[in-house]
Amino acid sequence: MADGTYEPVETALVRTLLGEVDALINVGANVGYYACHAASLGKSVVAIEPHPRNVHYLLANVRDNGWGERVEVFPVAVGASPGVLELYGGGTGASLVAGWAGTPRSYASLVPVLPLDRILEGRKRQKALIIADVEGAELMLLDGATATLRSTPRPLWLLEVAARVHQPEGTSVNPTYAPTFERFAAAGYQAFAISSAGTTPWSLDDVARVCAGAEPPSYNFLFRPAS
Repeated sequence: MADGTYEPVETALVRTLLGEVDALINVGANVGYYACHAASLGKSVVAIEPHPRNVHYLLANVRDNGWGERVEVFPVAVGASPGVLELYGGGTGASLVAGWAGTPRSYASLVPVLPLDRILEGRKRQKALIIADVEGAELMLLDGATATLRSTPRPLWLLEVAARVHQPEGTSVNPTYAPTFERFAAAGYQAFAISSAGTTPWSLDDVARVCAGAEPPSYNFLFRPAS
């Protein structure tokens, strides 16, 4: 980021995908980087971010760009059911997973939790791109998004899913890695690994090889409804 860029491969892909959709749903929006890209392209945005400091800068970015009527901000975490949970850490690495990225349990704050289905309930159905960066809590997100997964029109999903990096001490492979891909496959999605070479189909056999010790080509994945 010292050269003024941030996730250049992912940013280019996101801007391309935004051309296919009407709205962005950004789970773990942080300070609003992708939300601002979407708003600048005239898309409606739902930005979901639980960490108070991140929300402060997210709101400032929305206000300063005059996008208050285009961007809806929800200062909550997403999970399987409504509740209150501890959020460990801060910045881009805040996680609902205890011990994520070596964060001590003492570095935690309480945050409200809502299912994604509840947040999106009753909305006009638009073709949406869902970007989720929830630092190990992907399966918790999907547990509360069963209706969203199968909604019509089917959304596109762009998720960070780490197999080994940032895992809590004593965990060699993310225990929710395979179940996350299995959940998408069961809902009729095809996965693609994202890299500087483009998007490459990513099968459950590929997932199994990673769980057995192979190195994944990426921790960012695109999920498209299978044709």
